[in-house]
Amino acid sequence: MQHLYPGNLCLLFFIPLLIHVRYSMGVYCISRIRAARTAAQRFTGFLPHLLPESPRWLATAGKWDEAAEVFKKLGGSKTQAEEFRAKASLTQRDAAQQDRQSRPIFQKKWMKNTIMLYIFRIFQTIGYYGFGTLSPLVLAQKGYNISHSLEYIALSFIGYPLGALLSVPLIEKIDRKWLVSASAFGMGVFGILFGMGTIASMIIVFGFIYTLCSNIFSNAFHVLQAEIFPTEIRATATGAAYSVSRLMSGLMPFILLPVLEHQGATTMFAIVALAMIIVILDISLLAPRTTGRSLEHIENAYDDAPPIRADGVEATK
Repeated sequence: MQHLYPGNLCLLFFIPLLIHVRYSMGVYCISRIRAARTAAQRFTGFLPHLLPESPRWLATAGKWDEAAEVFKKLGGSKTQAEEFRAKASLTQRDAAQQDRQSRPIFQKKWMKNTIMLYIFRIFQTIGYYGFGTLSPLVLAQKGYNISHSLEYIALSFIGYPLGALLSVPLIEKIDRKWLVSASAFGMGVFGILFGMGTIASMIIVFGFIYTLCSNIFSNAFHVLQAEIFPTEIRATATGAAYSVSRLMSGLMPFILLPVLEHQGATTMFAIVALAMIIVILDISLLAPRTTGRSLEHIENAYDDAPPIRADGVEATK
C-alpha cells in the first residue's frame, strides 16, 4: 500500500494548481474542481482491490488454505507456510479469548502502546494537518493575494508525493521510531522557517521541505502503528486512536487561528513545533523498535516467553 500512496498524494499538488489556473483565467468553477476530486477518489478507491488480503487476517478468520496460498505468493516456501499456519492457529485461539474480553487494547500488555498511540494522534494532527489546512491563510496574513498563495502552496505540495516516494527506501533502513522522530523534528524546524519566510523563494523552499518531511513522517508511522498490535486487535486499536485524531482536527482551527491572527505565523508554527517535540518524546520513550522484527517477535517482547524470529525459531533475549 505504501507504494500506491505516492500516486495518491500527487493529487495534493494538482488541486491547488487547478484552482490557481481557474482563478487566473477568471473562471473560478468549484463544480469542476469537485468533479475532478470525485473522479480521483473513485480511481484511488479501486487500487486497494489489486492487493492480496493479509494472510494473518485470513488465518485469524480460520481461512487456512487461503492464508497459506497468499503467504506462498508473497515469497514464503511450503515449509514456512506450514509453520505460519501452526503459529496462526495459536493466534486464532488467542483472538477468541480476547473477543470475550471487553477492552483488549487497555490490557496491561498493550496499555503502553495504546497510551503512546493516543498521545501521538492528538499532537501529530497539529503538525501534519495544520500546514495543509492553514498555510493559505498564513500567506494571506503575509499579504499575498489568493492567486499567488495558491501558486506557492501548489509548489510546496510537491513535497508530499516526493516524501512518500523517499520513505519507501528509508523505512526499511532506519528504525521506524527514529525515522518518525527525525521527520517530526524536520517538520518543527521548517515549519518555523516557513512562518518566518518573507519572500516567495523562502516560502516555497521551506514549504516544500516541510511537506517532504511530513510524508516521510506519515508513512513511517502508519507502518509502525500496524506493527505494535497483533492482527486481532489492530483495527480496534488504530481506529479508536484515529477517531481522536479526527476530533483534534475539528478543534485545531479554533486553537491555531486566533494565534495566527493576534501573534503571527511564526508564533503559530512555534506551537506546531512544540506539538512535534511532544510527538518526538512520545515515540522515543514509549514506542518499541520494529524494523527488521517479525510481529511475533514484537508481541513476545511484552511476554516472558523468548522472542520468535521470522523463520519461526525461538531466539534468546
